[in-house]
Parts: sequence; C-alpha cells; structure tokens
Amino acid sequence: MKRTRIYRVLVVVVSALSLLVNVNVAEAMECYKEFWAVYRCSSCEDTAKDSKMTDSAFCSGRHARQYGVKLCTHCKNVKSNCASFYKRGYTDYNCLAYALGRNGVQSWVWEKNWGQIGPTLDEFKKYISKRGYKYTTDGNKATGKKIFYVYAQSGHVKHFARKYTLDGKKVSGAATLSKWGNGALYGTASTDPYNFDSGYGKLALICYK
Repeated sequence: MKRTRIYRVLVVVVSALSLLVNVNVAEAMECYKEFWAVYRCSSCEDTAKDSKMTDSAFCSGRHARQYGVKLCTHCKNVKSNCASFYKRGYTDYNCLAYALGRNGVQSWVWEKNWGQIGPTLDEFKKYISKRGYKYTTDGNKATGKKIFYVYAQSGHVKHFARKYTLDGKKVSGAATLSKWGNGALYGTASTDPYNFDSGYGKLALICYK
C-alpha cells in the first residue's frame, strides 16, 4: 500500500517537472522561434551573432540577435532552381513579417491558431483584409508599392514573398524577395518559383494596397 502511494507521488512530481520543462521550452520557442527549421546542409555558412543588436524587452538579455543561415547552392536549389541570395536576414522575423514590411527585433508574425500547418486561404484572406489589403489571383490587378505573393500547398498557406524591397524599390532580376524560414533573404526570377517538394507550394494569391 505504501509503495503504491509513493509511486503515485513520484508520478505527480515527475509530471509536474515535465510540465515545467515544457513551459520553459515553449517560452524559448516563442522567443527565438527555434522550431522553424533551418535547412540543414553541411556546407551552409554558420550563423553569426550581431553584438550590436539584442533582443527586445520580451526576451531581454537572453542572447544577441542572430543572422539567418545563408544556404549553400545545393540546399538553396532544393527550394527553387531560380533563386539567388539577396542579403542576410535575422532569425527573429519570418516570411510573413518581411512581406508585411517588418524586419525589426523580434518581429515574427504568425497567428497562434495557424499552428505549423498554416492557415487555409480563406482564413488568410480574412486576416489580411483586416489589415487593409486587397487580394487577387490576377497579377495585372495588383497595384501599389505594397504587393506580396502568397504560396499554398494542400489547402494551407506556407510562404510569402514581396515584389519590392522594404523601401518600395525593385531589385534587378528578382520577381520576388522573401525570407526563407529563419534563414537569409532570397530573390527569385519567377513569381511561382518553388519546386514541387520544396514545402512552399504554388502561387495562390497576390495581396496589395
């Protein structure tokens, strides 16, 4: 009887500790977004820390801001055969943040209810409409200096890319500019550039305002 009681107490203690650990991990993920995969390739450049840029108050003092990985040619081509390195980005903002014009410290943009699978197109249309954007599937109708492309796979949105730089300028030879996961920024020569097995999907929507 005593052994059973002791066993139950141990189970409760272990469960509590496990929950505490999971909470801490969740907080770290919320802070650094480490659950977003870096596309691993043995010859990719190592990440480097920028000592002049530190975390926002939300993550104050945890670590310096980190540059996103610059992919090797093979690893880059897995995503798109017409992509080229544009510039180093940071790990604390993602493709949607960049599409919306945000690349500051801790600027990750992703609704919690979207999960890792991403929103459906209808869910995203409602989300972006509230932010003053219109959307279309006809590139000729997308006007203005704030234009970005939405890519979907199996009914869920997976990736976003800008038409112009954050300053509203065009980059020669680049039809799109985007942040790849927590990696660097890449330009593509096509508006629908991603390979079938890239995980980013096909062009599904164009947002503009």
